Amino acid sequence: MRGVVLVVALLLCAGSAAKQPVYVVQRSALVPHVAPPSRTGRPPDGVADLVAQDATFLVPIPPSANAGANAGLYVARTTVTVAIRVRVGENWDLGPRFEYAFTTGQMPVGAYHPVAPSWHTGAFGFGAGVGYSAPLYGDGVRLGVALDVMNYVIPYHEEGTCVANCEGVVGTYVADGSHNVPVASFGIYPSWSTHGVTLFGGVTLRNHPSNTAINTQPSPVSDADRQVSAGPGYWIVGMGAEVAMSRSWRARVELVQPLTRSPVDYGPALGVGLTAVLGAGAPRLASRTVPEEVEDRDRDGVGDDDDWCPDEAGPASNGGCEASQPAD
Repeated sequence: MRGVVLVVALLLCAGSAAKQPVYVVQRSALVPHVAPPSRTGRPPDGVADLVAQDATFLVPIPPSANAGANAGLYVARTTVTVAIRVRVGENWDLGPRFEYAFTTGQMPVGAYHPVAPSWHTGAFGFGAGVGYSAPLYGDGVRLGVALDVMNYVIPYHEEGTCVANCEGVVGTYVADGSHNVPVASFGIYPSWSTHGVTLFGGVTLRNHPSNTAINTQPSPVSDADRQVSAGPGYWIVGMGAEVAMSRSWRARVELVQPLTRSPVDYGPALGVGLTAVLGAGAPRLASRTVPEEVEDRDRDGVGDDDDWCPDEAGPASNGGCEASQPAD
């Protein structure tokens, strides 16, 4: 008798499983345009640098989905970074950073995802970074390395439709929300600086948040395993220039090209930014003797390339200018 009951129970379970509803689910998520972390590979000039950059000021080629990639994404047209880098010793910097990916102008990637996430805010990340800059030839040529880590809040949208065994179940559902996703980048940034102009380049590895655009599932309950994930790592190369407009302000432009092509294939992007020097402008030769081959007309221990007042002796803490002259 027990054997008959067991067989009947198994048959009932099998029948129930066979009639389990099937939902086709489509998802979308708003993610930032992949870009390096707005670094030149040099330490701050003063006590700290306040950096603001639009990494995607110009995007001549919209991103597209790689063939075969099942990722329903909207890529932000504008991604802004604000960071504070506090100088630690001669060659280190440490500080918080914030990124914001706007919903305005967001670019759809792929053909199988539904409407864009309906959040009233965009995607945003907050975290911190640490960098080290090693002098290679005097102070003019340096090699920087940096690690930046953030927690990104990624909004998503999900739509599900029952397509089989739909008796007595919800026919359609819509879900909106957000996921916390870790985003980290590590990069190497060589630079050359002279007379207030810095030329820099770099190679960065940064992960790209992603999700599953379309799949089937047996329940109208959102499947967290297929929603926004940390995604794959992206290799990014870049080069740019930064120009000192005064002892307190610098402007930069940077051209970047992601090399990784999946799940999103990116073209080049041009970024622009401003840096405010917080505290007295401190030349990078401040703590070392000027080599004989470095010109120092006023003999104040600050080489002319880094001296804002090359014909008037002054302390390194004030950019080589007389202490009575305030920074710009």
